[in-house]
Amino acid sequence: MTLQSLGIIALVVALVVGGFTLHRAGVRSGEARIQAQWDAERLAHAEAVQRAQRDKEAAERDLAIRLQEASDAHTVTLDRLRDAESAAGRAQLRLRAALATAAIGHREQPQAAAARRPADDPATVAGELLAACAGELEQMGAAAGGLAAQVIGLQAYARIAQQSCGR
Repeated sequence: MTLQSLGIIALVVALVVGGFTLHRAGVRSGEARIQAQWDAERLAHAEAVQRAQRDKEAAERDLAIRLQEASDAHTVTLDRLRDAESAAGRAQLRLRAALATAAIGHREQPQAAAARRPADDPATVAGELLAACAGELEQMGAAAGGLAAQVIGLQAYARIAQQSCGR
């Protein structure tokens, strides 16, 4: 072999080695670029998942607070209803006591009742007492009806809030 052929072979070998080295450097550069892109996408995904989790927890806290407020309002309304029911029960007892007293007074004084004016008649007094009690009971019933409507509304709100928490 001649020196010129050896030079050409050396040049070809140098070109092959240089091309291989250049190819290898390009592959490494491409791998690094792809790895960096992959890492950036994974980081963005992880941040999005964390942000979604924080948003979900904040929404659950807000919903729990609203549910607690609705529950507290419901409890207050129930207390008002119980108070109204208790007042109605007391009024009913007073009414029964007044009726019993009127009936006893009517039985004890039959001849005095005939001599009295019609306004002093126990039946008239009992009728007036019944009318007054009926008016008071109507007012209590109206108040209890309003409170019952509030309870129904609060129960519907609590049901909706509870369903929202379950999602």
